[in-house]
Amino acid sequence: MTVGELEIPVQTGKVQPAQLTEIGHVLLGQVTGRQTAEEITVFDSTGIALQDLAVTKQVLDTATERKIGQIVEL
Repeated sequence: MTVGELEIPVQTGKVQPAQLTEIGHVLLGQVTGRQTAEEITVFDSTGIALQDLAVTKQVLDTATERKIGQIVEL
């Protein structure tokens, strides 16, 4: 099952599941990354909640330091 940025392109047939791989496989040289400037690489980090939390904290800290933004209740 594909989720995130690639969910709709896979469902509509614009991207084939065989075209997808894990970024770690590319980094380890197990799969060849893009070969030309025309090819596109999409890094879909869906599911990495820790990364979301780290970015959120950085944004909150920066906004607090600069005294910008506002707090809203959800």
